[in-house]
Amino acid sequence: MLIRRISMRYRIRLPYEIRQLFCKRCKRLIIPGLTSRVRIGRSSIRAIRITCLHCNHVYRKIIAREHK
Repeated sequence: MLIRRISMRYRIRLPYEIRQLFCKRCKRLIIPGLTSRVRIGRSSIRAIRITCLHCNHVYRKIIAREHK
């Protein structure tokens, strides 16, 4: 949370990798297994499902297909 407060105070945009560590709904830190649940989807579109355990918000990240 300290990194978010510093970036907001000095108006610095966080890198994408760090922004993904925070829930977009409740703004809490997402730690897989502790504050979030990570699952792999079984549909035709391969995706990772991340559920925040504080607010139950669900994120879906599409896994890119490998070209042969």
